[in-house]
Amino acid sequence: MTKDYYKILEVERSASQDDIKKSFRKLAKKYHPDVNKGNKKAEEKFKEVTEAHEVLGDADKRKKYDQFGSADFSGFGGGGGTGPGYAHRAYSWNNQQGAQNGADFNIGDIFGDLFGGAGGGFSTGRTSRSRKGTPFSDYMQEAQEDVETSIEIAFEESIKGGTRRLTLQRGGREEKIDVKIPAGIRDGGKIRIPGKGNGGDLYIKVRVAPHQLFTREDDDLFEEVPITFTQAILGDTMKVPTLDGAINLKIPPHTSSGKKFRIPEKGAPHLGQAGRGDLFVIAHVYIPEKLDEEDIEAIRKIHKKIS
Repeated sequence: MTKDYYKILEVERSASQDDIKKSFRKLAKKYHPDVNKGNKKAEEKFKEVTEAHEVLGDADKRKKYDQFGSADFSGFGGGGGTGPGYAHRAYSWNNQQGAQNGADFNIGDIFGDLFGGAGGGFSTGRTSRSRKGTPFSDYMQEAQEDVETSIEIAFEESIKGGTRRLTLQRGGREEKIDVKIPAGIRDGGKIRIPGKGNGGDLYIKVRVAPHQLFTREDDDLFEEVPITFTQAILGDTMKVPTLDGAINLKIPPHTSSGKKFRIPEKGAPHLGQAGRGDLFVIAHVYIPEKLDEEDIEAIRKIHKKIS
């Protein structure tokens, strides 16, 4: 009996390949045996939608189906399957591509989101461990799930790098690992630790605490330093802090508030590359709060002279 694969996948006959794939993802997740333990109806529905997708998800098979119906797809891909019964059809896996009996979709991509894994999340490696309690236990491999956590580090540590010891709970046991903080990592950056997730990888999102003096844009650092109005007018040499220690900075005469002084190679390291960004020192001219009458009078004379 001809099956209406479009109806099974809940799409119109004019549906695009992308629409078919999206509908299959939704239905496969809904009826998957691992989320419907012991539910025979869900199990049969899962087989139906998988069968329908194998045909409609392939442009050539879909064309033949539209011409001849589902009866033409006994065995799917040649070589004697069990036809419309499908329930006992074995799943053979291609370890290199994750392909299913020559189908042109990646099974890791299709099932990855069923198990919450990142980047596919569904193992197609050479070593298989069966899932008990499902009709696919001899063929399906366990999900590999990536795990994400976060840490906060000091601003200086993000610039210079360091090592943090983390305590993980894996498989019901406590495990301590040393995590290398790369020099130059930015706020929101991630560190990947292979194999330390739930069968997948551990991703550590880094939060960088703000600094009292410095701010960061890309790999450049910025700091604001106060100078008196007399220093701004007459010029001066003053010490300014950097993350490598204080340096002497020459303030030229007639320096306006907001002027930037660039100090090369005193910024953040380029992550994974040689070299560093720059440090920009921003002059901020401030007026002393307390001036005596003699000071005020001197300023009035200067004002009259330059006005």
